[in-house]
Amino acid sequence: QRGWPVRLVVRDENSAGADRAPPTPRHHPGRAGPHPAAPSGPHERLSRHGYAFSESAFGPRNQGGRLADMRRPQGPLRSRNFRLLLACNVISTTGSAGATVALPFAVLTIGGSASDVGYVAAAYLVSFIVFLLLGGVIADRLPRHQVMVAANALQALAQAGSAFLVLTGGAHVWELMALAAARGVGSGFFFPASEGLLPQTVPADQRAQANAMDRIGRNGGQIGGAALGGVLVGLAGPGWGLAVDATSFAIAGALRAGMHFPALPPVPTTGMLHDMREGWRDFISRRWLWTIVLEFGFIVAILTATTSVLGPIVAHSHLGGARNWGLILAAYAIGA
Repeated sequence: QRGWPVRLVVRDENSAGADRAPPTPRHHPGRAGPHPAAPSGPHERLSRHGYAFSESAFGPRNQGGRLADMRRPQGPLRSRNFRLLLACNVISTTGSAGATVALPFAVLTIGGSASDVGYVAAAYLVSFIVFLLLGGVIADRLPRHQVMVAANALQALAQAGSAFLVLTGGAHVWELMALAAARGVGSGFFFPASEGLLPQTVPADQRAQANAMDRIGRNGGQIGGAALGGVLVGLAGPGWGLAVDATSFAIAGALRAGMHFPALPPVPTTGMLHDMREGWRDFISRRWLWTIVLEFGFIVAILTATTSVLGPIVAHSHLGGARNWGLILAAYAIGA
């Protein structure tokens, strides 16, 4: 207790009962002489600076290095680009899930009918489909993350405009349709680029794990965003739900701007229209491909009609409004 080194003596079962431990020679770096052998026995102890301690209690001498390795991200999370991508996807998915609740109730709040809700949803979906092919061509020619940053900027501006109109009470249905169409254009450029970006962020042997982590993050954002969006719309109004979605797009775009990738290989000097025609020919020449696309298009149309039009209208009239509809969408996302 007074600063003097104290030697703790642990009696071994095989010891002869000596009252005093024999002095242990110390090894001084730079001096000749072998390292002292560590005491052996059932209760092995290592002596350092006058104190005896158990390796099993304090860990091996290189435990600090092992703990440092354990604190480092493992697997795909070691990649900075993947960490940014995962954060962007979770943030934007959470905001979009909230907007799925907010937008139809915004149309109903300004006096729109069930048909008006459908028109706004269709404006987004049609523009999204129309610009998918062009978005794929652009994503093959430019850095994918930069295409996604530009798309996020367009989506943020469009959704911020919708939020402003709804919050100030001056929104009209045709204005929400136009802004929804602009947001669909951004999505048409965003999704082709996003499909090819994840493999660029991790090595080939980690892509399966990265895809699983990304899917878990998106599903979590879908569940939490729908529930929080319903609560926010129910308490503060649909305009604030749209504002949160616009903010999520802006944050995701800013994070994506921090990604860094090697330069792309040179692209053949063919025109974009030529590439679009070639892509369309390849698409229609594969019957199995366009058949699957048609099937999934039919499924997406039914799903959009249910979650973006019919469901909100029924919830608005009979199920207690946006808050309960958000919980219903969250339960759907859990099952999906």
